[in-house]
Amino acid sequence: FNVSVDTTALPEGAAHHAEILGYEAPDGEVGHPLFRVPVCVMKPTAVDTSGAGAPEVVCAPPESLQMSPGAIHRHFIAVPTGATWAEVTVSMDAYTGLGGDRRMLYMHALQLVPHVPFSLTEHKPRWFANQGDKKVHKFKVWGGRTLELTLAQFWSSLGSGRAGLSVTFHGV
Repeated sequence: FNVSVDTTALPEGAAHHAEILGYEAPDGEVGHPLFRVPVCVMKPTAVDTSGAGAPEVVCAPPESLQMSPGAIHRHFIAVPTGATWAEVTVSMDAYTGLGGDRRMLYMHALQLVPHVPFSLTEHKPRWFANQGDKKVHKFKVWGGRTLELTLAQFWSSLGSGRAGLSVTFHGV
């Protein structure tokens, strides 16, 4: 049998998960399923390339990401065809709680490119961010492929804060 998944109603920029459960016909949905088929869909955010200047995606407007120890914020972005490098800007806003005015942050950018090792398609800086800082990271990207962009605060960096995240794509 064939199974098709309609992803049109799913929101962009996130990972989605569901399961197909198989039951024995006479019992219907009584008891435990005979099998489970996991379905994972990563629906990237489309980048508008119609405007003048470098295409930009605002993954999270300033102060919209709640940063706390161990919390992970993951975004999937469709890199425009022709883009060769990206510029990610992380802005740190008000801090609350313990930890003073510094937080250790970790970013991981990754693309899956056939026959290319992850060591060449990933960028993973970590840094101490002060309240009010803006940090810009530049790295190579492959146009026409999905970019997974993850931002997290280290588990040992106490307290919480708010951040913003945007990506600008550039080409040759």
